[in-house]
Amino acid sequence: MANLFEYGKRLQEAALEIISLIGSGEHISKQKSRKIITLFVKIDEIKKSIVSILFHDNGRETSARDRILAYLKSNVGEKVSGRELSQVGGISEYARRIRELRHEHGGWQISTGMNRSDLRPDEYLLESLNQRPVYERMNAQVWAEVLERDSFTCQNCGWKKGDPQTNNRKFLEVHHRNPVKAQGEPTIENLITLCNVCHDAIA
Repeated sequence: MANLFEYGKRLQEAALEIISLIGSGEHISKQKSRKIITLFVKIDEIKKSIVSILFHDNGRETSARDRILAYLKSNVGEKVSGRELSQVGGISEYARRIRELRHEHGGWQISTGMNRSDLRPDEYLLESLNQRPVYERMNAQVWAEVLERDSFTCQNCGWKKGDPQTNNRKFLEVHHRNPVKAQGEPTIENLITLCNVCHDAIA
């Protein structure tokens, strides 16, 4: 943790220097402006180093998908940006890893702007630390096709994406009509769109 402590000190020093340069904020010279920008770049690099340390397992580098999942778990119920996930994973194709975590690998309940209207296109939110059962998992294309077919509307209560989040209704999920038939490759005919409340009621 020595490295982590050192990075923390550097982060604090850079932030204090920015505050000192800004001062009252009445007038900032071009020279000060360049210095402030340089310090913000430095802070960004320090943050990347801190993230790199926090999301490695006992000195052994984990996969990008594992690091992204760990970060989402540490922020469960909170919005995180694609930029954050890119930094944590150390990759640019973080959206692909999100699809894998949500569908083929783990069934994690990760919401996007596709099924939750209060999320911007580049925002993600892990709804719960509970994973979907194996039969509830499906590939991203099938998931999206079902939501579109049902007009992004719960087929039980009529709540749709964009409606006010009342009575704890926050996002849409895709559910198997008949879990027994869910063995093997899921079919669109056996899938239905439900809000999170209706889904919990029958799950």
